[in-house]
Amino acid sequence: MYPSHLIYKSLLQREPLFKGETKCVFCKSPAPKNLKKVIKNTFTDLDYLQKGEGVCEACEFVLTDRKENSVRKMSAIFHEKGFLRFTALELADILFNFPKEIEPPFFFHLSYSKKKHLFFKGKVSFNKEEFWIQTDEGGFYFEPHRWKNVFKDIQNLYSIPEKEKSKKNPKTFFTKEEILTLNPNPRKVIEFGIEEFFTIKKRLEKVKNTLEYNMLVYAVRPK
Repeated sequence: MYPSHLIYKSLLQREPLFKGETKCVFCKSPAPKNLKKVIKNTFTDLDYLQKGEGVCEACEFVLTDRKENSVRKMSAIFHEKGFLRFTALELADILFNFPKEIEPPFFFHLSYSKKKHLFFKGKVSFNKEEFWIQTDEGGFYFEPHRWKNVFKDIQNLYSIPEKEKSKKNPKTFFTKEEILTLNPNPRKVIEFGIEEFFTIKKRLEKVKNTLEYNMLVYAVRPK
């Protein structure tokens, strides 16, 4: 199953109609000769296009901007019965407490920029224990149980010191940028606890700079 086919069904609750004299340059489904009409000059991911002279109904639907349901502007899990749209604040809960109402197949679409088309780079998932997440930075298979402890460490670094908790806009021990690099201001390390910081850092160094790690830092909330 191709991502755009599932997205189409998810949003419109009907199957796309595949017909035409050529093939879709994205999914190879039957399509009309409409390539020049659908693919704009601003499209830069030409390496993903396959042989053909058209774009099928499903892929054209996803490529077409719509005010409310423009796929590139949303982060959502698309499945056969509908879709679950989520924000960055809700991401962690979804990753580690996958919604029971969503059954495979599904497509996990995570847009950081809200600007890029990602569907033709992704994969449809058939397993809640290991599923594909497509982001602006790239795609990867995610296994929640393998990343739970990593997220706990990230959460500890992004926690709020006691002295800050009573403030209107409390600051966390470290910023997200500092957690990404694991190279914070020494004074912050002292405040957090030198031994605890370097214990956590040693564990996180193993996964730093991965797409999964970047996503979890993006998802963490101050606590």
